[in-house]
Amino acid sequence: MKQTIKGGCRCGAIRYEVDEVFDVICCYCTYCRPLTVWASVRGDAFRTTSGTSRVYETSRTGKNHFCDQCGSCICWEGNHPSHLLARNGRYYSVNVSTLDDPEGCPPQIQQFIERKLSWLKTLDDLPGVAGNSLPHPDSRKLRS
Repeated sequence: MKQTIKGGCRCGAIRYEVDEVFDVICCYCTYCRPLTVWASVRGDAFRTTSGTSRVYETSRTGKNHFCDQCGSCICWEGNHPSHLLARNGRYYSVNVSTLDDPEGCPPQIQQFIERKLSWLKTLDDLPGVAGNSLPHPDSRKLRS
């Protein structure tokens, strides 16, 4: 998806732009339960245009950005040199619920399906992987 996408927190204190989304992932990990949909973005394709997010370090390789006024989770910033398609090891997983037009970013794959809650039946037609070992987007047929 090569177009500028805009979004922000629920109260409007933080606004951002994304130049290109390279994947959209539905995640069922313990942090995302019951589910969160993330738009994967290279580090140089994400920029905050107004406001400043608070940061919570979730692991040694990543941190969560959120609004300290309304609590919206804006994105997860990863820094891992071997990450798929990352530039300089940095990438963002932007919370699709914070996009101005989330309809334009439907999920393409599911991860951590082994942690999916049994009563959650949505998106069952999407391909899924156990854990965080996602195949490259070009190597799988993406839903249109």
